[in-house]
Amino acid sequence: FEIEWETMASNGAPILEYEVQMASDIEEDPIQWEVVGKGVFNTYCVTGLMQGKQYFFVVRARNIIGWSDFSDISRSIMTTAIPAPGIPRSTSKGISWLQLEWEVPSIDITIERFQIRRKRITEIDWIETNQIIHVGKCTVGDLIPCVSYQFCVRALTILGWSDWSQASDVISTIRRF
Repeated sequence: FEIEWETMASNGAPILEYEVQMASDIEEDPIQWEVVGKGVFNTYCVTGLMQGKQYFFVVRARNIIGWSDFSDISRSIMTTAIPAPGIPRSTSKGISWLQLEWEVPSIDITIERFQIRRKRITEIDWIETNQIIHVGKCTVGDLIPCVSYQFCVRALTILGWSDWSQASDVISTIRRF
């Protein structure tokens, strides 16, 4: 599950890292926060969430002066009851395309289709593809030669979309010559 927050004020010094904490019950006193990750961007992909459960998040920033106060508690995030597909992996590659494959979630309802998103390893934003995919594999085209990418996949059922899978390992297209 990917969370995103507004860039925090840095008091004049650049932000060196963010820390993301998560809790599943904010009625407890005190709230039991768990550090789930650190990074340099104002987005973070939280993994290992239980299906059909509610979560809350807070974020703080660090610069050379020290740690900021924590953000306000996020709104409630409820995970879907549909498990995410497996992590995409490359099975073949070309100059401007990659063939991907992933484990299909084992559920009792029909998966109508899958959706892939990608990002260049040097970028922050994900781009969702418009491909209609009905099986646990596809070929992603219109890629740039000798560039590294990451991919995620999600499934659509009559209950809605699953969460995105974890991001793939870095996968590169091949050189033109």
